[in-house]
Amino acid sequence: MEALKPIKLSALTFLLFLPWFSYAQEHHTFAETDSLTYKAYLDADWKKVLDYTRSGFNSGFDYYYLRMRAGLAELNRNNPVRAVAHFRKALDFNQNDPNALEYLYSSLLFSGDLAESRLLASAFSPAFRKRLGIPARRLITSAFIETGYMLNSKADSLKAFRPDAELAHVYLVPAYWYLSAGVNLEAGKRFSATVATNILSFTAIQQFLIQNQAAQVYNVPYDQRAVYLAGSYYLGKGFHLSLAGQVMSYTLPLYSWVAVDTSGEFVQDVYSYRDLAFNASVVKRFPYVTIGLETDINRFKNQWHKQAGAELTMYTAGNVNTYLQMGGTWLSDSLNPAGRIIAHATAGRKLFRLVWIEGVYYYGDIRNFSESNAYVVYNNYDMIRKRMGINLLAYQVLPHLDLSLRYQYTLRSASWQIYQNSEYLEDFNKDYPVHSFIGGLTWRF
Repeated sequence: MEALKPIKLSALTFLLFLPWFSYAQEHHTFAETDSLTYKAYLDADWKKVLDYTRSGFNSGFDYYYLRMRAGLAELNRNNPVRAVAHFRKALDFNQNDPNALEYLYSSLLFSGDLAESRLLASAFSPAFRKRLGIPARRLITSAFIETGYMLNSKADSLKAFRPDAELAHVYLVPAYWYLSAGVNLEAGKRFSATVATNILSFTAIQQFLIQNQAAQVYNVPYDQRAVYLAGSYYLGKGFHLSLAGQVMSYTLPLYSWVAVDTSGEFVQDVYSYRDLAFNASVVKRFPYVTIGLETDINRFKNQWHKQAGAELTMYTAGNVNTYLQMGGTWLSDSLNPAGRIIAHATAGRKLFRLVWIEGVYYYGDIRNFSESNAYVVYNNYDMIRKRMGINLLAYQVLPHLDLSLRYQYTLRSASWQIYQNSEYLEDFNKDYPVHSFIGGLTWRF
């Protein structure tokens, strides 16, 4: 997110010297409106400015300076959506006016309408972009890197647990880490794209628990490599269309019991998979809310799954300082062909200057699931029952550097497969927590 340029009265002194007395021969109501808005603007009394400009509009007066004063009053009162309408109208009276363009751009940013701000800025000259602190147009706009470490704090107790069964088998993940890196691109004024790659790695533990015998324990490494590509096109009038996909390749070594004559042994087999995740979404931006619809088709471990979701983002204060996002996804997979619902909510609030804090909550059976336009994929063995987290987002820590710090708590369920007389009976589930610590850097060119 680009920083809003501070609003300084000194930058608008040209407004203060409007010769309202030149309208001395006009109706008194016009002169009075102009005088009162001028005086309120001079005093930085933005509430009075709005009261007087509304009165003027209701009386049929509408001109450049009145719109500029109304727009600046709304912007200073943290109402950028309303300010946008006034600055657009001011441009109708004075086309290509640099002051109206500057504050229209700031209002669009402050309202969270990044697509329209980008569309507006695409027509700015290089000198004007530099004046406003907008980077020069280039194909690669930013590069990012993110890494995370996930810790199963109950790993030792899970490894020591033995269900009351003749034979049980469990697959446990004590900890894992991932690394992701990529670039964001802008081709033209409406098309944007993301290209990224990521690595996920851990050493799992396979246990075979035979009654009255020592546990048979095997380490099974897992290394996943993935490539991600997403593209978004701004259709105009608040509509975005996006397509995204991810390809994940990995080998999965697993041990199984192979009977030989009257005995047998545990033998390792290596399974190779190429998982796929595809996403298509359409988003409509309204002044105070954004509505998104999406569908995903995923193939995990050679089985196809489908999902469809909806998401609503509300800018409750009319600006990006506070927002609330809620959504739900219907997911159909081999575990539940009829489908199940995964719900989520995110609340964000600006703390100070360019630092935001977010709270995130997910609830549902999170397996065979993808989110964030297929960028995050859950092809995990253990079911995630719920997920919650807190994010700290700091923009322009350095002039071109953004920073993110995230903590996530997930409640997962490990499953012991229970056998009797070599026949599978049921699964025994035991919940456990996973703590995730994630840091990211974004360099904006």
